[in-house]
Amino acid sequence: MKDKSTDALCGAGAGSICDETWSVMTDLWFELDALSRKCAGICGLSETGYAVLCNLFEYGEGRTQTDVYKSDILNKQTVNSGVKQLIAEGVLRAEVCGRQKKLFLTEKGKDLMKNRILPLVQMDNDAFCAMDLAERQKFILTLRTYKQNFEHALSAFVEKCAK
Repeated sequence: MKDKSTDALCGAGAGSICDETWSVMTDLWFELDALSRKCAGICGLSETGYAVLCNLFEYGEGRTQTDVYKSDILNKQTVNSGVKQLIAEGVLRAEVCGRQKKLFLTEKGKDLMKNRILPLVQMDNDAFCAMDLAERQKFILTLRTYKQNFEHALSAFVEKCAK
């Protein structure tokens, strides 16, 4: 049963939660997030460490921490902490190249990438590719539309709060 206080908080009409689909969607996001945490655990990594290594898998070695945080949803401090941890664990090494530090896998990191990260990324890819092309395209379009709608609403809210 819908909590009546939600209506008071959200307002009536277009600003209220219209039906249970929003709740189902948020539950699915949390479940997907839990799967990501499980993948990190399988690798023996923190969520941040896992995200950094997935980023290096996707874009290749030799990236800077700035490259990583700008291309992922992680903030600068989180990436910095994760990279420090991965270096301390012997998974990554940082090489100074001019004014930048670039990230490279150690032998331990290459082994982790080959035996844990790659199979998990492949499973993720296989799950996505199990949908036919039209479903994948619709899924991406739907997510992009949702993201744009939410960004627009969030910007308006931030602007309103700044007044």
